Amino acid sequence: MSLLNKIKGAKKTTALSNGQINVSYEELIRQVSKRTAFLSSLNVKVIAISLDNSIDWILFDLAAQELNLKCIPLPVFFTSTQLGHVVNSADVELIISLNKELALNADTGNVDFISDFETTPLFAHMLSTSGNAQYPQKTQKVTFTSGSTGAPKGVCLSTENQVLVANSLKQSIGLEAPKHLCLLPLPVLLENIAGVYAPLLASGEVVVLTQDKLGFSGSQLVDPNTFLSAITQHQPNSLICVPELLILLVQAASSGWEIPKSLKFIAVGGAHVAPELLKQAQYLGLPVYQGYGLSECASVVCLNTPSKHDIETAGTILNHLNCELENGELVIKGNCHLGYLNQKDTWYAKSIKTGDIASIVNNKLVIKGRKKNVLISSFGRNINPEWPEALLLSSGLLEQCVVFGDNKPFCCALIVVNKNVSKGKVSSLFNRVNFQLPDYAKIKQWHILDETMSPKDGLFTQNNRPKRMTIYSRFEREINALYTSQKDVTLYANLMA
Repeated sequence: MSLLNKIKGAKKTTALSNGQINVSYEELIRQVSKRTAFLSSLNVKVIAISLDNSIDWILFDLAAQELNLKCIPLPVFFTSTQLGHVVNSADVELIISLNKELALNADTGNVDFISDFETTPLFAHMLSTSGNAQYPQKTQKVTFTSGSTGAPKGVCLSTENQVLVANSLKQSIGLEAPKHLCLLPLPVLLENIAGVYAPLLASGEVVVLTQDKLGFSGSQLVDPNTFLSAITQHQPNSLICVPELLILLVQAASSGWEIPKSLKFIAVGGAHVAPELLKQAQYLGLPVYQGYGLSECASVVCLNTPSKHDIETAGTILNHLNCELENGELVIKGNCHLGYLNQKDTWYAKSIKTGDIASIVNNKLVIKGRKKNVLISSFGRNINPEWPEALLLSSGLLEQCVVFGDNKPFCCALIVVNKNVSKGKVSSLFNRVNFQLPDYAKIKQWHILDETMSPKDGLFTQNNRPKRMTIYSRFEREINALYTSQKDVTLYANLMA
């Protein structure tokens, strides 16, 4: 059953708002019907939404769900290469966009769609397709991970997958008619499910502002004051943060920012959160609760709540899931994704091996670390360090390169430079490579080592692979210095100036 069928009480209270326009539940249903008629007239089966956070994003998302169309949210922080990969591999037939021109595929035409909520028309771009995409049965949404490499994987979810999680969150959190302010981009599954669906199921109000009105450019926060002002202005009951945004809230509250009395629940997830940060947040009066999840389980797996809170854990496992440990690795059963797009060997799995090392205490999860080397930035983006490393090493200017950035706001690198290569050439190399990378994977700082790392000193294996943890331990002081000196880290220092 679609989400819309569960909220068809035709309430007159506000369901959606963008700070200027309020849409009641009754009007929401009417507007979704308008869009289902529009999409039906185009006779398409696979659509993509390429919009900033907006009322229209949510309405088209719900319309696609009503029609059981395959819907693919396009992340604003993907590069054009990544977006092209998504559109082509998924055989997208239609893209809803604010842009008249698209550079991702040859258009067979576009249709103006005049929205009631936008000052400019939305464009419905019809695309030619290969017809080769392979979807598991019942696929309704395909969420593409941020991509630990240049070609992100598409996680296929059914409507049931999504609504089940939203309903569990509604019951677990227990807020009646909450006012939720969306801070993360809506293509981020966590915001889509927990920030839109769950509040609507609880008869709440969802406030959606464009990313620039929240102080963001791409996936990066560039104007903290705008971010804080939006929270103050809209007085939400709930928010969803990644650790980097929580750090900002803590720093701001410590510097005199007045925490809205309306706030009752701030969920934080996407990457590990230090207990010390959570304790500091609570001391300042920020109602922060850590959770854990993954796209393959339609986002949230466990969550701390006001009634069940343990700051040392990632929270209580949601009722519809079962979690087990296999050799220390967390394995999840129940509400598994349908599989990965175009990978038939992954379809209809009964359990998900997460790659996370964990323990289970009284039905609560303690996440201890990643089984593999994938980095998770403090903005919640997955990055395979071998991706930027390969781009840098392919230049021939560097002898060695090891990238770090786990639980950090950006990536850095330790490098060994080949003889007769100037610092100017190294800087130009990083500029060229960063141009090819999405902003969450760019290497913003690097440190040049004086000597080559080798198996002899225990830093590399015999087959020339870096021992990352050993290298980190050996050069921890140098790596930490890259963060403490970088202006991005101190961006928030003048918040209240």
